[in-house]
Amino acid sequence: MLVALFKSNQSAFDGANMNRLRSGAIITIPNAVGVVGCGSAAEATQVVRVQAADWRAYRDRVAGAAPMADEAAGRAAGGQIGTAVEDRTPAVRPGSAIS
Repeated sequence: MLVALFKSNQSAFDGANMNRLRSGAIITIPNAVGVVGCGSAAEATQVVRVQAADWRAYRDRVAGAAPMADEAAGRAAGGQIGTAVEDRTPAVRPGSAIS
């Protein structure tokens, strides 16, 4: 079914990859004839494997192009984690009424 969806809606996917569905794309669900016409289960499995390998290569390229984070900056790198808000409200004693 995945291969049938991809083959009948190829313009909805970037880079001709079933893992890169375009935001806002509207896809149509193929009828039974369209699903059967996509080949055997073994052929569909092979298509999915090739598409997944292409997706991993794309993901790795994008990740490799991302700028590296400055590890020396920030509170976590200094070894101290603190809160940004201090709670200054006094605790209510048990049995006292809140007005």
